[in-house]
Amino acid sequence: MSARWRTLRALVYAAFGIGSLVVAIPLALAQRDPWRIHRALAHGASPWPAPRGLLGAALLALGAFVYARCLADFAGPGRGTPAFWEPPRRLVVNPWFRRIRNPMYAAVGVMIAGVATMLASPLVAAWDVGVMIVFHGIVVVFEEPYLRRTHGARYAAYARRVPRWLPLAPAIHRLTSAARRRTMSP
Repeated sequence: MSARWRTLRALVYAAFGIGSLVVAIPLALAQRDPWRIHRALAHGASPWPAPRGLLGAALLALGAFVYARCLADFAGPGRGTPAFWEPPRRLVVNPWFRRIRNPMYAAVGVMIAGVATMLASPLVAAWDVGVMIVFHGIVVVFEEPYLRRTHGARYAAYARRVPRWLPLAPAIHRLTSAARRRTMSP
C-alpha cells in the first residue's frame, strides 16, 4: 500500500472516529447536560466566558497537534493507521512516543477535556473519564499483548523504558517498573 493511501486512510479514520469521540458525542451530551443548562440559566452567563473558552481551546489545540503528529508517524514510518484493523507494521517510537506509550489516546483525552472545559459540562468531563477507562482497557487487554507478540524484545525494552500514560520522570518510572516486576515475579 502506498504512503498516500495509508495517509488518506488514517485521515478518514481520524475524521470519523476521533471526530465522533471529541466533537459529535460531547456536543450531544452538553446539550442534554442538566448541570450546564442550570448554571447558564441561573447566572445568565455566556456559554464561552473568555478564560474558560481560551483554556478549553488551548487544550483542544494541543491534543489535536499531538494527535496529528502521531497520526503522521503511524502512516509514515509505522506503515499503518491507528485503526485496530490496520495497525502500524513497524513499532513507532518517534518523539511523542518516547514520553508515553499511548500519546494518541492521551491526546484524545486532552481534546475531550478541552471541549468539556469550553462547554463547562460535567457530563462531557464524565464522558472523557469513561473514554479514557475504555482506552486503558483496550491498551492492556488488546494492544500491549499484540505488540509483545509482534515486536518481541524490542517492545519489551520500550515498555520498560517508557511509561504507559503519564510522562513521569525517568527515576520515578524506573521505581514503579521495578515494583511491578517484583509483584509479577513468582
